[in-house]
Amino acid sequence: MKKNGFYTLLSMIVLTFSFCSSDYKIDRFSLEYTNWYGSEGVMYKYVINQDSLRIHYDCDFENCKDTIIYQKVLNKKKVYNFYSKLKKIKTDTLKKFYVGEYPHDREVIEIKGDSLNNIRIILRDYYHPEVEKITLEIDKIVNLKKFSIHN
Repeated sequence: MKKNGFYTLLSMIVLTFSFCSSDYKIDRFSLEYTNWYGSEGVMYKYVINQDSLRIHYDCDFENCKDTIIYQKVLNKKKVYNFYSKLKKIKTDTLKKFYVGEYPHDREVIEIKGDSLNNIRIILRDYYHPEVEKITLEIDKIVNLKKFSIHN
């Protein structure tokens, strides 16, 4: 009898873990958010996928090159929340290019994924509420004030 109880308990544990891990189903995706600060001559690029976050830095100065200044492996639950919110953002309503009054800074967002609308959006000193939703979600994933898009 003891063996049957052990196998029953073991089966329940295996089933519990298999259900928990399937809760965070995430298709392959990538999001790149690049912000060029033209007046300062610097660029920050945030690259997020189903596994990790990388932040790149580059500039217009001599001897400056693309450098990864921060990276981390992402928690599956955080990625799942990010991905779920990304899927709800109405990227299909966005144009490919927006220009504001003084276009010296530039933002580029590129989203790719099996279950996402693949899109590349360029904003030149332009505020768009749907893009703002994306950048707020990026800040939640980054979770570091010094690398926050909304300082």
